[in-house]
Amino acid sequence: MFKDLKRKLTATFVLTGFMFIALLFVVVYLVTSYNTTQKIDDILDQVLDGELNLQSAGGTVLPSGCIIVESYYNGDVFYAGLEEYPAEVKAEILTFATTPKKAKSEGTFDVDDYYFRYKKSTAFEGGGAQRVAFFDTSFTDELKFHLGNNLVIILLCSMAIVVFVSVKLADRIVQPTQRAWKKQTELVANASHELKTPIAIINANAGALENATDPADCKKWIKNITDQSERMSALISDMVKLAKYEADTGEISTEPVCISEILDGLGLTYEANAFEKNIDFECTIKPDVVIKSNAKLFEELAYILLDNAFKYTNEGGKIELLLKTDKKHVVFTVQNTCSGIKEEDLPKIFDRFYKCDLSHENSGKSFGLGLSIAKTIATKLNGVISAVSDGKSYLAMNVSFKQTAKDAKDVKDAKSN
Repeated sequence: MFKDLKRKLTATFVLTGFMFIALLFVVVYLVTSYNTTQKIDDILDQVLDGELNLQSAGGTVLPSGCIIVESYYNGDVFYAGLEEYPAEVKAEILTFATTPKKAKSEGTFDVDDYYFRYKKSTAFEGGGAQRVAFFDTSFTDELKFHLGNNLVIILLCSMAIVVFVSVKLADRIVQPTQRAWKKQTELVANASHELKTPIAIINANAGALENATDPADCKKWIKNITDQSERMSALISDMVKLAKYEADTGEISTEPVCISEILDGLGLTYEANAFEKNIDFECTIKPDVVIKSNAKLFEELAYILLDNAFKYTNEGGKIELLLKTDKKHVVFTVQNTCSGIKEEDLPKIFDRFYKCDLSHENSGKSFGLGLSIAKTIATKLNGVISAVSDGKSYLAMNVSFKQTAKDAKDVKDAKSN
């Protein structure tokens, strides 16, 4: 499908490029030819309008390439500029110029390998019947011929470049669509895989429930069905949330937000969870840190990272929530002890449905969508999220927000108000 799309785009770009360049070269050729013809006509007009006394033509000077022939009613013929031409050519020109009805008022005339443009005037002063001025266009025609050949060669070379650029451009245009299609296909495949297990369990428990007679067994089957239904609901909720964030390409509303207060509040919320799991939970949050952000989305981002840390930290482990600043950045970090992630797997951690075995206690309880949602939110907030691990003992999630001098001033003004 995408190969066909690339071919169609490439063909469209090549055809468009060819038509544009060809049209440009045709215009250049036609304009050059027109300007050349106009200059020749101007020269012919000057020769025809000049006061040339050809009967004493010893002092007559004509522009290079010009010929003039004057014929009179008494039969006399005078000419200038024919000295360099062969006798046959000279005779043909004189015959053409002295035959009253043979030549139109202007046009082209050729004899052997010589090509001329001419203009004619009649009944001029001095008793003349006809005056014809010629301009030898053999050289200019040869120049136009070479110009046409050169333009064709340039056109062919240009088309080679256009084809190369078109292929690259088509590939660049198709790549985002191809990536989106791949993500969509993977999403459907992974979601189907994730839903297959709970559906199978629900069907099995429903069958057992249908044949059960002991109330205790019925409660067990019902609980299993309820658990798997909740699991499917959670998966669908995460998928809808991810799709919503990815589909919303518009700008989000931002305002000065005290993220220290948000992180403090989340820290208090998770203290009970830490106590239940016997986890050492430390919060090192710099007070009164305010950035331009969206409070709701920032809280969602922090919640996902903390929830992920608690999910993959075994009993007796440690979780740290940190917030620090420097001159240009605000960084908050969620770090937890775990089995770690290999360096080559770190770039994949934000992929949808990617799972890594960080905690045997929670194996199979995650869908692998949380960090994908977190990355999408961080990007919408103009932040950069990254993962750091030594591969054996910890995993740290860092979210960095760049703060310009203007942002800092706006935040300071908001705090003072």
